[in-house]
Amino acid sequence: MYVCVLQGNRYAGLQISADGDEQSTAAATVLCYCGLKVGRYGASRRCTVHCPGSDVETQVCGNKLANTVIYVYRGLPVDSTLPL
Repeated sequence: MYVCVLQGNRYAGLQISADGDEQSTAAATVLCYCGLKVGRYGASRRCTVHCPGSDVETQVCGNKLANTVIYVYRGLPVDSTLPL
């Protein structure tokens, strides 16, 4: 996510790759997208997959075609789930 900040972006969007399993993160690949603004698709109820290796039980990495968006302005992630 800090790559997004270094590139001058304000948001990082985490998503499970299309080849990942929605129920298991053991072999899932987490994709990270960067942006300056939040997208137009609205909130999603599909952001349910926990991040692989995360110690925080509530940290989710989106799902297939659903991003968990994190506000990373000035390098400080803010706990927020928004559409990207």
